[in-house]
Amino acid sequence: MPHLKIAYGSKSEEVEISEKDLLIYKEPPAVPMSRDVDRKIKESLYNPIGGKALPDLVRGASKIALIVDSWARPLMTCRKVLPIVIHELTNCGIPNENITVVMGHGVGAIPDQKIIETRLGKSFISSGIKFVVSEPFKRERQVFFGFSRLGTPVWIDKFVANAEVKIGIGLITSVIPQFGGWSGGAKCLVPGVAGCETIDRNHALFIYSPFNSTDNPGFQDRREIATLVGLDMIVNVIPTPGGELADIVSGDVIQAHDKGINIYRDLYQVSIPKKADIIVTIPATIVGCANFIEFPRDFFEGVLPIAETISRKEASIIFASPPGPQAMEAVAV
Repeated sequence: MPHLKIAYGSKSEEVEISEKDLLIYKEPPAVPMSRDVDRKIKESLYNPIGGKALPDLVRGASKIALIVDSWARPLMTCRKVLPIVIHELTNCGIPNENITVVMGHGVGAIPDQKIIETRLGKSFISSGIKFVVSEPFKRERQVFFGFSRLGTPVWIDKFVANAEVKIGIGLITSVIPQFGGWSGGAKCLVPGVAGCETIDRNHALFIYSPFNSTDNPGFQDRREIATLVGLDMIVNVIPTPGGELADIVSGDVIQAHDKGINIYRDLYQVSIPKKADIIVTIPATIVGCANFIEFPRDFFEGVLPIAETISRKEASIIFASPPGPQAMEAVAV
């Protein structure tokens, strides 16, 4: 009879399940971190998937906006990717005063100075590069681009809207369909640096669709908005379970994002032979992510929708662990 380990906080508990009753036991896959992270990031900037290489993209530009993801995300994007992008912009002849880093956070909590310093690091803080946090409830901070085909009013932070070159830095993970199906890509704009009206309308477009699907009106609406606003390049990390860089894609907001989604699927997608009667799982927190305070979201927006997808109608779902530094959910069904 198999003895299975289920994480519980900083410890683990053993569960004994007979082989005939165990449908599947899945631990986080052993996805290796890229051996030469710096080189991989640089190569992606100079060999983009669709769109122009970085030197061609920024040639002659006097205003460049670098959009970074929420303070509650893994540190890789701000601590590793952002400095390399800035360094390569310097190599392209772009002075620091021409660069603005904009932290998008949707309508989430605005980070304080201590969180910002932890997220960006001391070297960035002392660099003199302009840094702002998006403010979705302040109309004076936004520029109106009109309406998407699905009726979303497009309000975008002015520091992004007024930039000649707009580059979004983020990471690609699967999220529930009601929130767009996938992170990365155009999500740096909506909800990232969009106004509250834009975010509300875009979220209202989401309908239920299968996991790992891009066939979602909210998802497609975001991509249209990215084209309307003129998002010139994305730089998206595909993370390891520990929040490090497994791979990276840069380039066109649609082509590069699609490529990154396919890489993520190849690394993490799991087939379930049939629906389960009992599911035991743990929080889906990624190491290096500051969102332990989002425990209710972890369950209701992450674990529960996935569990409902792979379980029978009257199934029992056991959320086995309190919030803690687990890497990704381990599931036994």
